Amino acid sequence: MSTRRSRIRTGVTTLTAGLIAAGALVATSVPAQAATPDYQMPFPCGTKWRVNTYDDTHAPAVDIVAEPQDDTEGSRIVAPADGTVVQSKFHDNAGNMVQIDHGGRNFTTYIHMQSRSVSIGDTVKQGETIGRIGHTGPTSNGVPHLHFEQGYDANDDGVFTWGTENAERVAITWNGKTYGPGVGKEWRNLESKNGCGPQRASFSGDAKTDLMVLKTNGDLNARVNNGSYFADQGTYSSGWENYLGHEDMGRISFADWDGDGRKDMFVLKPTGDLDIRTNTGEHFSDQGIKSSGWQSYLGHEGQGRLYFADWNGDGLDDMFVLKTSGELTVRTNTGTYFADQGAVSSGWEAYLGHEGQGRISFADWNGDGRDDMFVLKQNGDLDIRTNTGEHFSDQGIKSSGWENYLGDAGQGRLYFADWDGDGLDDMFVLKTSGELTVRTNTGTYFADQGAISSGWQAYLGHEGQGVLYLA
Repeated sequence: MSTRRSRIRTGVTTLTAGLIAAGALVATSVPAQAATPDYQMPFPCGTKWRVNTYDDTHAPAVDIVAEPQDDTEGSRIVAPADGTVVQSKFHDNAGNMVQIDHGGRNFTTYIHMQSRSVSIGDTVKQGETIGRIGHTGPTSNGVPHLHFEQGYDANDDGVFTWGTENAERVAITWNGKTYGPGVGKEWRNLESKNGCGPQRASFSGDAKTDLMVLKTNGDLNARVNNGSYFADQGTYSSGWENYLGHEDMGRISFADWDGDGRKDMFVLKPTGDLDIRTNTGEHFSDQGIKSSGWQSYLGHEGQGRLYFADWNGDGLDDMFVLKTSGELTVRTNTGTYFADQGAVSSGWEAYLGHEGQGRISFADWNGDGRDDMFVLKQNGDLDIRTNTGEHFSDQGIKSSGWENYLGDAGQGRLYFADWDGDGLDDMFVLKTSGELTVRTNTGTYFADQGAISSGWQAYLGHEGQGVLYLA
């Protein structure tokens, strides 16, 4: 088996990176692939790294060293996503190597490892240790670093080729951001977010928000986010025709009660009882009443409103109580009940979401795990107030022109949830035409990605209509 060598440079250290032949070669052009797994960097939370693509025989693979570089040898390597180990061996050129199948024809490969902690057939979870960085194999040139590849089985033959210029390698994606595939690229001090605190919850548990459709007949339909569109999973629950949120009706919400990463159903009855139904992955299991006395907080005209979101970043969604006086209080989720923490903001009496008023929502703007306040004003400006853990700090206007999306009769509606699983909540725009578009959160503004679904003109939540939830 031949070995190709190319001279590359990492900082002040010159490395020789061999590109290892591994099975039959395939073309580098790849057909449209299934949704990429929610890859994180293959290192523990908070560690920092330098990443290089080098020349066209090496890219889109990357070589990675620690910041500072002296910390590289022996550093822990962890799984960037859930998967199954398909290779774990010592290779004559690559040294210790591991390959993981992440499903959907997606895989990752690691070479020059000091040691391997997994064997063929092992299942690994994101963040689980698979080995340590070393300099094994002659093509490491004796310099500690991790040669890392992400790949896609383009010809679907079940063989994951790696290590060569023509292998089934694709551009690296971590935490929703792509690195490369261009040559000569370098990124400094990249901080791993792998295993950093509770993962954002979604209906399916993969951190990417799904679409829940409540029909006027009471059926609740689930549509799972596959990265490109919402795939219909059929009816998940039924009997909710009196919980559409219209006058004299109850209201349902979706939030994470137990911190398992799956959105549960919060049922606010017209009697004021709040019932929790946990998401088992197959159905909603009734856990009974967890709070009561909220009959004046159903969001109807002249009433206050309840919201459920994570105030303290512990992965359990808490209760926000917006009173008609404009005072906003928070009750933290203890796992058995909601504990009153008192007022965290005030002056919101014109933001109860009634006809002719502004509207507030709670979502994570900056990816710190604590939900922030998104304030949609009557003039169409969207103001963000970040959650400091003690109060909401005004960050100013991040978008405008939404005066016809306040959810009033004849208007569209805005939602905020995580479309791409990067930990930043995005903007979903439901138009009166029924088209649903998404604008991804860049950290400074919302970037329009276009339509992802349509046909929802009867699901704007107006009187006599169905309701959409991003969960």
